[in-house]
Amino acid sequence: MVHSRWSISELLSDYSAFFHPHLLNTYGLMTLVKKNLSIKEQGDIFVHRERGYLPQGNVGEHARNIQYVTMEVDGKLFTVINFHGLWNGQGKTDTEDRLNQSRNIVSFLERLDHPFVLCGDFNLLPDTESVHLLEQAGLRNLIKEYGIISTRTSYYQKPGKYADYVFPSQGIQVKDFKVLPEEVSDHAALQLEIQL
Repeated sequence: MVHSRWSISELLSDYSAFFHPHLLNTYGLMTLVKKNLSIKEQGDIFVHRERGYLPQGNVGEHARNIQYVTMEVDGKLFTVINFHGLWNGQGKTDTEDRLNQSRNIVSFLERLDHPFVLCGDFNLLPDTESVHLLEQAGLRNLIKEYGIISTRTSYYQKPGKYADYVFPSQGIQVKDFKVLPEEVSDHAALQLEIQL
């Protein structure tokens, strides 16, 4: 193990952190934004269950939210939406809860009148109706478009190497998209370079 005298907060001192819990006040979504970017709005919307919901039995079925940060870049508004989708312990196929989750996400996206990127761990296989609902809303599925066959690292030993997706809206020019080779968890890091 490598030890460093630098703390995480020191290493990320050029970033503002935004955290929105979906279970109690300790487990949820975090987005880091460079401090030189102008933040216009940030918040979250619940897309599965409601804020404060505590599941009985399977803790993985807790409430799920999407986290959004709207920035102004070169005089244009742009939103990044972070998501960690429902996990029910029964694979990554469609369920009524997952379909409703996608419908709720689309309802939020339809309110945005500027470009955005929706990304995160969706806990879904590519051929699900839950993913198709997002594509039918006009979003580009970069995992499909770029022929990505896995978003997992060697730490993930199960079949079905999909979980993570990036969906840019119209009005965004994708300059580069790739899965990075570094392994720090069972999820691979995805890198997206865009131009508005």
